[in-house]
Amino acid sequence: MAWIFSLSAECGSEEISAIKFAQHFMGQILILSNGSPCLCRADTFQDIENNWWCRVYPNNISEMGIDSPESAYLMTELGI
Repeated sequence: MAWIFSLSAECGSEEISAIKFAQHFMGQILILSNGSPCLCRADTFQDIENNWWCRVYPNNISEMGIDSPESAYLMTELGI
């Protein structure tokens, strides 16, 4: 699986900061111009320097890459 578009934020040494950042986005639904709903997903992880990160990404839009003109349009819309 590949994420073409995502937002990643370093949240420092406290896990709770990354969790709060993720909670802000988790479950939000974006309505695209073609009327399709796009669910926001978020997860947290710790890097080798013990910093916590939050990664936010659209669900079921960019997992396969660009495979049709419609997916190219939707991913362009998400990237703007």
